[in-house]
Amino acid sequence: MDKERRNNVELELYNKSEVFVMEYKDKNTVIRKTQSLGKELEYLRSVSDENKRAQKIIDVLPQIAWTASASGHIDFFNKRWYKYTGTQYENDLNKLWWKIICKDDHSAMENFWNQIKEKGIASEIRVRIKHDDLYRWHLVSLIPVKDEANKVVNWIGTGTDIHEQVMQTKKLDSRNAELLAINHYLEHFVHAVAHDLRAPVSNLRLLSQALDKAPEVDKAKLMSTISSNVNRLDETLTGLIKVIDIQKTDEPVSYDVNLLNVVNEVVKDLEENLNTNNTALRINIPDGLIFSYVKPFLKVIISNLLANSIEYSNKNHSLKLIIDAIRFDEDTIQLTIEDNGMGIDLEKDGKRLFRPFNKLNQHSKGMGLGLHIVETMVQRNGGRIEIESELDKGTKITLYLKEYD
Repeated sequence: MDKERRNNVELELYNKSEVFVMEYKDKNTVIRKTQSLGKELEYLRSVSDENKRAQKIIDVLPQIAWTASASGHIDFFNKRWYKYTGTQYENDLNKLWWKIICKDDHSAMENFWNQIKEKGIASEIRVRIKHDDLYRWHLVSLIPVKDEANKVVNWIGTGTDIHEQVMQTKKLDSRNAELLAINHYLEHFVHAVAHDLRAPVSNLRLLSQALDKAPEVDKAKLMSTISSNVNRLDETLTGLIKVIDIQKTDEPVSYDVNLLNVVNEVVKDLEENLNTNNTALRINIPDGLIFSYVKPFLKVIISNLLANSIEYSNKNHSLKLIIDAIRFDEDTIQLTIEDNGMGIDLEKDGKRLFRPFNKLNQHSKGMGLGLHIVETMVQRNGGRIEIESELDKGTKITLYLKEYD
């Protein structure tokens, strides 16, 4: 070794008693630094070897899988991952990971990841992963790999496609909710029907007993009363059949309907009644307002509401009717029918407004089923109804009609 090199830098590396000593010398400075690195270097080599073995194993798995460092940085995706997601290798695999996770699940996934890293435990979460330009539900499982000291050295993750199961569960949950709603509805409906049937049946029993004992002069009057109760009974049963018909229609046929055309059809059907009340009618509906709905349902809804406005018009002045409609959102139409009729005391009658066979005015010719039928049809596919009213001022009914798929 020449003199210049001897006078420059001398580096000695040795390992004694598992102590790694490095000495650095030059002609001006001597630095000695001692570290116990023997076991640590061996440990790192073993961890690296274990990680490589794990990657070889998960590379042949039929499901998407990956490995990550103890800190959570993804360092490997298996072949199935790239094929399933349609992605290409990138230097930053973490960035690639977030690209294929549905943005709506980013926050939940990040919180989940941070929690299990902190606790060092295995856990699972459901997230949507992109496949063929569609997001499908997956069960993501993360398992920590630990050393002899129970310290996490890396993570192994897998993703199992459970999209069909999730969709089926959601469908079952939706159906269960429908069944619960139907049960709740039937409880109230049966109670209302029983109550409405009891009165005419009881009256008929008493009248039939009185008819046997009544003198001839009173029999004609009794027969008239019996006839009135029979008519009421018949109306109740007819109404019951109407409601049952609505409920039993499993899959009503829907198609694109022009709302303005349907409203005009109903107005024409009620033309005589509207003219009798000197009705001033104003319709504010765009001609191009088309949406998917069951046309017979729509006609019944509008017809019942307009008939109610006519039935409960204020006899002290002419009836004014305003029908407005707009597209409320992507799959909802907002339809409003406003009148200047008798109005409703919502504080007193609001809770029983939609009950079947409920008449706010006992002199009404109807069966008290109009609003109940409207509500049933509107809510059938997720719509809703709102009512604003004031006595002697009028009523405003707003429908949010959800489009049928």
